Amino acid sequence: MSDKPTPSSISPADPIPADRTCQLNTLIGLSEKFGDSLSNAFAKNIAEGKKFDNVIKSVRQSLVETG
Repeated sequence: MSDKPTPSSISPADPIPADRTCQLNTLIGLSEKFGDSLSNAFAKNIAEGKKFDNVIKSVRQSLVETG
């Protein structure tokens, strides 16, 4: 039998392991930075008078190039 906990064996009161907490905090920080970058890109491009469709295409292209 496996020692790995199953969903039914984990109670909500069980503490989250420290490494998992660190990973979640890192993920939260990265997602906040990503959201801020997207918001800033939209605001900058819209303020420069670019059409919304062109802004979306630009964001999509950036994601494709970095992904």
